[in-house]
Amino acid sequence: VAILREAFGIEVVLENQTCVYGGGFVPPYMEGCAAPAFIARALGATDCDLLLDLAHARVNAAFLGFEVRDYLEALPLERVREIHLSGCRRVKDGLLSDEHDTLEEDDYELLHWTLERCAPEYLTLEYDREREALERQLLRLRTVAGRRREAAVGSAQPRSLKRSV
Repeated sequence: VAILREAFGIEVVLENQTCVYGGGFVPPYMEGCAAPAFIARALGATDCDLLLDLAHARVNAAFLGFEVRDYLEALPLERVREIHLSGCRRVKDGLLSDEHDTLEEDDYELLHWTLERCAPEYLTLEYDREREALERQLLRLRTVAGRRREAAVGSAQPRSLKRSV
């Protein structure tokens, strides 16, 4: 990370990765990378912010036996710079997998819950399927973002979309 910062003069954010890909597991030596404590240590050691992929969080929580909100509360949410959103589905052997599928109501509820606990600068929808479904999801996310901005402006202590240093 230090080499990237020095060579390119850029900020680096680290993404929480998933331990299940398309119904298969990552190699066993990588499973620990999904643990909230590992992610927190990696962010602290590199002084990076977090790109929080909520689908990855759902997959990892299920794999590790956590409720997803408990999993998220164990992460340093104050470091969230960006949130990625995509729909998960059950795949072979009942495993939950990030399939970049259509967002469902549970995904929006988890997003609302998460936004009450962090102030990302960006929301990114990871979806590349049906155009109509894409448009519906983008309109709904635009509404979510608009409400968030209105709440920040109207509160006594506005939550900025930019993290203050």
